[in-house]
Amino acid sequence: MKLFKIYCQVITSKGVVRRALQVSIIVGAILNLINQGWAITHADFNHINYIKMALTFLVPYMVSTYSSAKTRLTFKVNEVSSMDAVLQCKSCNKTKIFVNKGEVVPPCRTCGHEKTRWHIVETGHNQYRQIENEHESMALFAQMNPAPVLRFDVNGKITQANTAAQNAFEETKLEGENISSYVPTINNIDLENLIHNGDIRNLTAENQHGLTFRFELRGLPQYGAVQMYGADITEIVVAKQEANKFLTGLEQTSNSIMITNKNGDIEYVNKAFEAISGYKKKEVLGKNPRFLKTGHTSPEEYKKLWQTISNGKVWRGEMLNKRKDGKTYWEESTISPVLDEHGQVDTFIAIKEDVTEKRQIKQELRSMALFAELNPEPVFRFNKHGKIIKANPAANEAFQKNRVENVHIADLMPELQKYDCAKMIDEELIETIEIKVHDRIFRLIMRGLTEHGVVQTYGSDITKKRQIQQEVESMALFAELNPEPVFRFNAEGEILKSNPAANLAFEEDDITGRKIEELLPEMQQFDCEKFIAEEKIEIMEATVHDRIYRFILRGLPDVGVVQTYGSDITKRKHAEEKIRKQKQSIDSSIQYASRIQGAVLPSIARLSARFRDSFVLYKPRDVVSGDFYWMKEDSTRTIVVASDCTGHGVPGAFMSMLGVALLNEIVNRNPATPAGEILDQLRNNLKATLSQNDKKNEAKDGMDMSLCIINHETNAMQYAGAYNSIYLIREGNLTEYKADKMPIGAHIKEKPHFTSHDIQLEENDAVYLLSDGYPDQFGGSSGMKLSKKKFKSLITEESHLPMGKQKEKLNEFFEAWKGDQDQVDDVLVMGFKV
Repeated sequence: MKLFKIYCQVITSKGVVRRALQVSIIVGAILNLINQGWAITHADFNHINYIKMALTFLVPYMVSTYSSAKTRLTFKVNEVSSMDAVLQCKSCNKTKIFVNKGEVVPPCRTCGHEKTRWHIVETGHNQYRQIENEHESMALFAQMNPAPVLRFDVNGKITQANTAAQNAFEETKLEGENISSYVPTINNIDLENLIHNGDIRNLTAENQHGLTFRFELRGLPQYGAVQMYGADITEIVVAKQEANKFLTGLEQTSNSIMITNKNGDIEYVNKAFEAISGYKKKEVLGKNPRFLKTGHTSPEEYKKLWQTISNGKVWRGEMLNKRKDGKTYWEESTISPVLDEHGQVDTFIAIKEDVTEKRQIKQELRSMALFAELNPEPVFRFNKHGKIIKANPAANEAFQKNRVENVHIADLMPELQKYDCAKMIDEELIETIEIKVHDRIFRLIMRGLTEHGVVQTYGSDITKKRQIQQEVESMALFAELNPEPVFRFNAEGEILKSNPAANLAFEEDDITGRKIEELLPEMQQFDCEKFIAEEKIEIMEATVHDRIYRFILRGLPDVGVVQTYGSDITKRKHAEEKIRKQKQSIDSSIQYASRIQGAVLPSIARLSARFRDSFVLYKPRDVVSGDFYWMKEDSTRTIVVASDCTGHGVPGAFMSMLGVALLNEIVNRNPATPAGEILDQLRNNLKATLSQNDKKNEAKDGMDMSLCIINHETNAMQYAGAYNSIYLIREGNLTEYKADKMPIGAHIKEKPHFTSHDIQLEENDAVYLLSDGYPDQFGGSSGMKLSKKKFKSLITEESHLPMGKQKEKLNEFFEAWKGDQDQVDDVLVMGFKV
């Protein structure tokens, strides 16, 4: 009977009748012209069949009516509902859902058929929606909700309120009070109309301490009540200005305003449109609004929209649009045609509201029903007889049972026998109790819900909290027996408690009642109140008589004190002072050694005098360095060396001094010695000096080295290397000359001689010598080595720059790469051009 009534409503609606008349007139006219065209055109009324004529108009009208009614009485998945209705799945004939007008129809949850068609079984609000709202209502009134939520009837009498609402209005119980006592502006709202229409209203109010709250009022016609959601907006300043002119009003409104011509081209948008869409006005003027489309709305719906407004009617609905940054948002739009003086459509005005958040809230409200199910703490409810009718998995786990439903609460928790379940429900009482279940302690908050006839119970495991409480109690004994000073003082700096060790440290019988700044002058400017409120922790050192103490101060807002633990560090401070002086002496010695090492190394001026352009990037890791550079020149030749000794710091510096001395001895004895032979003699002399005899397990101290001999008359260069290669860049192309894979020193696989490489240099050739400190530095975004590959790329890119500028670039890159990392080795890079 309901379906027939709905069918009758549909076929008599204006849209269906209008469409059926249009179809019947067009089709009837065509059929009559085909069948009786001659008689009609020649006005031969004797041969016109009036019955056939009537049928040719009646049949298309009935067919069109049936087709339109069928279309309106069924919906496809993802189609937008045209009315508030209860739908039933045509595939399984089991599932029933409720949809609001404008909502997208979902797939069937039972059969999961993606192409399911739904047919209408009832219009308007009904029991299915009420059941769904009951689940939402229970989720909203979860006791742990951190935001104020309450419900009141048409007279303003509060029927339900959560703890956050009680805290907001600073009342222990709000039920039974009138909401206007706390929010007087509600008197300006027609509550009966708000509830009847299911409207949403927003308002603000202040509590007695001046805290400002924003409340959203939502009419619930199925409950005959208003649901109020609150949020603390004390920090928010809302500036409103009255609009004196139409344009000012459009610009100031928070709704997005768009005006188009009759062809749909944009002529005006306000600032709200710019803020919501991300597009500036100049970017959209003259464009069609289709650039906002996401593809969510079907072409048929857009066609229907255009037909509606083109016919001079107002269109309302929601659309999923796309911002300039690609993000999507939901808009609730009202598009109104503006008629000219002749009654023709001239422009269209679209007033839009971003309802993304509202839709999200709506979805969240539905998902809140899962709160109890997913809560990691026990949540259950029992009826007036004490029988558990619902429990989440955490409750089953807490009581170590597969299911606690249908079990009496007294069987699980004997402590609850004393409670009158029926009274708790009838009077909506709230009780808190602690119980022990097996080896765990739970705190239960029980709340009677008259509307649902149950006691809702939320549990929390406080086992660890109780253990901590016991530990805290035992800490009092610890402080009393502690051989080090322990005391506490309040926000005024007055000492409230002290142990015997604290009295002894300050050489008084009892320091309680004394001011902290009297005992410790260092705390004259100490803000005790702020320290306690912010739960700060601070460590300070102070001298008490002839002893030095380290005090750890901790603010405890729960008890309003600063707890202080002291320890006598006199001996340690004296030891630290001794170590500091020793370190100062060592540092002075190392600095002196650095000056000696710097004096031995050749000056940059000597290098610059022998080459057209040159640089030395020298960065010791520990003041003195295991890397060193050396040169020797005569009238026609220059010998240049870059070396990396074993170790760094003082040990490396000793090796570098030895290397410089041996090189001077070798070259001074025979200045014409070839490059490879210089390294041979240097290795032999070093092994003899260090008494190295190639035994397998002895220390292999030595050095890696690059040695170049440049003949300035012929531009010929001879190179020999011990592990350290050199790089030659000619016209932007890099060539690497590799060293022998053995050091200057004892080596298990050493060859008899080092190899000499003869290289003919050309004008503007750039030669680079280096140790492994630069490419081995860790850093960068991934903490990896800089690498020789990266170094070669750097010098190739910068080879066109002057050598001094190359040095700056290499140093800047090295420091940026190193970042906060420590320098891992001494760094030496040399470069020169012939």
